[in-house]
Amino acid sequence: MPPQRVLAIQQCFNLVCSYHAAKIKEKGEGKEEAGGREIFYSFSSRLPPPFLPFQTYLPDNKISFIQGKPHYLCIMNEPTHAHFVLADAQYCHVLNDRLIIGNRELPQKMPEPTGKPDYTTLGLQISGILILAFFLIMTLITHYYVVTFTVSLLLLTLLISFIRTAGFTSTKAIMTADIVGVDYKKRFLGYDFFIVHYAGPKGKECKRRLPIYDSEKCLEQALTVMKEAKLLK
Repeated sequence: MPPQRVLAIQQCFNLVCSYHAAKIKEKGEGKEEAGGREIFYSFSSRLPPPFLPFQTYLPDNKISFIQGKPHYLCIMNEPTHAHFVLADAQYCHVLNDRLIIGNRELPQKMPEPTGKPDYTTLGLQISGILILAFFLIMTLITHYYVVTFTVSLLLLTLLISFIRTAGFTSTKAIMTADIVGVDYKKRFLGYDFFIVHYAGPKGKECKRRLPIYDSEKCLEQALTVMKEAKLLK
């Protein structure tokens, strides 16, 4: 399941769980565990019908209240090791000896680091630039200057994106020992991202751009993971 859908389900389900658990608590139902710090309230029979299929996200269909704050015991099948989600729904796995960019689950065969640019993205950008340049010339010939202005803005945006992409690689693996430094770039519009500087296979310094998924929780997780790995100061 894509991270966006999982996050939406989790947020919606957590709100429903919080409401129903609070109602149960007000009625004095539930069972208080020894020590008095955790109180479990069963609410599986009280969930509205649309949310019954998602009961499996909670073990034993329970919610716990620790020091008055609800903690949702959701099982989201996330990796147990350090990781964070990228803007394209891929995962960056931060392992002891390397960074792996790919699916949620680690591949059985670890990819090798490369220093090659992202030829697919560059090819699509070049195609877009050529198409927009053609329309720009046609609008100038036919004197549709309002359209010319719009196409010019799109062409300029795509050219800037092409220049930025051209300087980065599409490697799926970066060895920790090869990492020279990591920069964190915050954007007012668009995705925040990391720029990982590393030594390529032939000793040439390469750069890999890692855009972070647009969520405060994902951003906080990404910053925490990179700092704990001592890759970001």
